[in-house]
Amino acid sequence: MTTATQSLPPKMLGFWVRMLRETANLSQDALAMASGLTIRTIQRVEAGETASLQTRRSLARGLGYDNPDTFDDPGFVGTVTDLLESMRAAQLKEEEARHPDHIKLEAFPLDTAAAMAGLIGRATAWVFNTDEESGAEAQIAAASLYDNLQDYLDIWVELSHGSRLESHAHLDELLADLTQAGARAFYAVRETRMVGANWVDKTPLPMTIGYVSVLPAEREIGYLMVPKRLSPA
Repeated sequence: MTTATQSLPPKMLGFWVRMLRETANLSQDALAMASGLTIRTIQRVEAGETASLQTRRSLARGLGYDNPDTFDDPGFVGTVTDLLESMRAAQLKEEEARHPDHIKLEAFPLDTAAAMAGLIGRATAWVFNTDEESGAEAQIAAASLYDNLQDYLDIWVELSHGSRLESHAHLDELLADLTQAGARAFYAVRETRMVGANWVDKTPLPMTIGYVSVLPAEREIGYLMVPKRLSPA
């Protein structure tokens, strides 16, 4: 069993609250009324933002728990953590069976300028994806992120160390736009070699592919499924 933390982490709490709310066929407005919270607070919690002790207690009561400190009970946290890990494992097996021509890559949150700069410095090519459940505002923010990642990749080797550090402010703005749009980004990296069918020189070309996926903010993933075969231009 997973060692329980003192309380449910914000992202996990947000996922759990949303799952229970939707299972009970409650709107965010209905849960706000039942818990005595504002609808904006419900939205922030489900987006994975940090919730105060009083907010967690109000949510527990609003969702029908007898113990208002349920979300801070180590036993409950351990049970939920194990359940969600089992759900992820089952989902992975299902996806692997459904997509035998894909491989699994470990995914990480792309949530800081430093992480983004490090990814730009490693990648030689990009693959971008925006989850179909993302709203229009999130899709616009994602498109801007992708355009800028491609632009930075084209010029990164020419930038001085100082210029790269200065770019962090702009990268932070791109991440802030995603957050404002209710979305977040994850990334994975694949080291591979590529040979084009029509290439005269058949020497494999080393490549580091950066996969960036934008999802609704309440989503939490630990891997990306990507095609085994690559199609060079």
